[in-house]
Amino acid sequence: MKYTLLLIVFALLVAGCRPEIDMYPTGTLDTLGVQWMVIERDNMTYYYQGTGVKGASIYSDLHEEAYDKLETVFNPIMPNKLRYFVWTDWKQAQQMFNTPEWVWGLAFSKPCICHVRADMNLGHEMTHVMTYWADGVEPNTYSRFINEGVAVAFDLSDRDKMEEAENAATTYQLNSITDLWLDSMETAPHELLYPVGGAFMEYMYNNSTRSEYFALLKNQELPDAETIYGKERLHGMIADFEGRLGL
Repeated sequence: MKYTLLLIVFALLVAGCRPEIDMYPTGTLDTLGVQWMVIERDNMTYYYQGTGVKGASIYSDLHEEAYDKLETVFNPIMPNKLRYFVWTDWKQAQQMFNTPEWVWGLAFSKPCICHVRADMNLGHEMTHVMTYWADGVEPNTYSRFINEGVAVAFDLSDRDKMEEAENAATTYQLNSITDLWLDSMETAPHELLYPVGGAFMEYMYNNSTRSEYFALLKNQELPDAETIYGKERLHGMIADFEGRLGL
């Protein structure tokens, strides 16, 4: 019961008191040791660990709107519909997926599946899947800095990304953006990489053409970016961003 209430309270706090569309479960699914309530919508199929229909209806309204906003940016062409599993007992999910305590969601981008804590922000995990399938082209190379950065940049929260990056850079040691970008061993703390990556990918979006930005999403390593933007221009952009960050 408390998990049902968590979903309802979150949905009501964000969206008001009434769903845009009165939705009803379209079925159930028994998997991962959970009996999921299923609600089918235009953009996504939702699987709820809770059973509160009103809260689930409002929740799906919010996420359908979020999907529409992100779709206009990334033009995802997916092999199948996005499946969105909403956990109200996130500790159970953490044990199942063996995730760190700070992780609130997981995206399995290739099969178009997200698992999220019920009160996670709207866009982060959804963005992972959409950027993977942007324009229907799968990525060639991967960088944690770019991959997590774009998900933070487009999480649809109202947080000031640059302010959060500045705060992180003053709390944790940051020598340069290239250090974070080249951190293939993933030694940088998430408290630093996520906010700085989010602000950087927001900066790059605002200072790139669409073709450049999408090429970066598909070719995420630093040498790839040097080819896309030109080495001199890219490092000038990095220096400008670092100056704004106070490095």
